[in-house]
Amino acid sequence: MENRGGLSRNRLSEIVQDLAAQKYWGILRVRDATAWKEFDFASGGVKVTSIGDRKAPPIGQILMRIAGFKKADLDKALETQKDRPGYLGEILISMRLVTEDAVLSAVREQALSELADLYFWAGARYEYASGQSRPRSAEFDQKKHEAGVKSLSFTGSLGQLLGDAKNAYLEFEKIQRELGSGETTYQFTHSARDMLYKKGGFQRLVDSDQRVAVLLDGKKSVSEILAKVPLHWAETMRILHRLLKAGAIERV
Repeated sequence: MENRGGLSRNRLSEIVQDLAAQKYWGILRVRDATAWKEFDFASGGVKVTSIGDRKAPPIGQILMRIAGFKKADLDKALETQKDRPGYLGEILISMRLVTEDAVLSAVREQALSELADLYFWAGARYEYASGQSRPRSAEFDQKKHEAGVKSLSFTGSLGQLLGDAKNAYLEFEKIQRELGSGETTYQFTHSARDMLYKKGGFQRLVDSDQRVAVLLDGKKSVSEILAKVPLHWAETMRILHRLLKAGAIERV
């Protein structure tokens, strides 16, 4: 099976079904105005390459949330990586900040985010070929070389991962409905703000929550916050939704 055209949710579902029939062998490239993704599926794993600004959260951010170490520790690991090229997860393991299981969990979360994001690529162009042949794209390979990006490799059950990706998409559809349109603005409730300052202010929050919290001034819209926060949009949306469900923020 080989085809190309405009990507829709129905088409994506058909591709997933075909991958299952082909024992998860196939290659899918998706492109919109600003970004490209390539998913190289093989039985037992997938290699994901993202070019542009629509990427999964960096593994360092995910591991900082999972393991609870400080941003200063992450900065130190990133500096070490400059002198000792390699995977950041391996460096963090050597620093005894994370376990191997935590790194594997973070890689899975990255792969899941990349796949779930496809459900939001309405109107994007795609190329798909099933089976064990690996048709290349000279243009994509050139862009990858110019951008100097590394591929993400996940090894594990692709059936479960693809199913979880669809569930993650449904979760974000619900979050978007409950948060409202991108023009909606939020601010902390008086009681939540008072409680924060009694506990030491925004700096007492974990780094990712702090980056969102400082922008919740009742003036910036959800779209503006998503653009300003240096996190993957999915993580920012989750933080906003968690604050809303906890009664800590309110619409203006």
